[in-house]
Amino acid sequence: RLEVETGLVSRKIENIELFRIRDIGLRQSLAGRLLDYGDVFVHSTDASTPTLEVKGIDQPRDFYTTLREHVSQSRAQGRTMIVEQELHPH
Repeated sequence: RLEVETGLVSRKIENIELFRIRDIGLRQSLAGRLLDYGDVFVHSTDASTPTLEVKGIDQPRDFYTTLREHVSQSRAQGRTMIVEQELHPH
């Protein structure tokens, strides 16, 4: 499970089950590449949190790679298959 906790005074915790993650993206500015920080975007089938942005991660490429590996392992262990349906207009 990916769990992201935000807030100093008021705390918010978001959870996404790994098998629900559909796509992961990484964004780094020029300064981010030089200083090795960035943002990771997670797109999922989770009803309450379909898109989650994890901002200001140190060594974001390592986090991105590790998260992708864990998502793959979670799908393999749970034998989860995601079926995409393309809608065709009539």
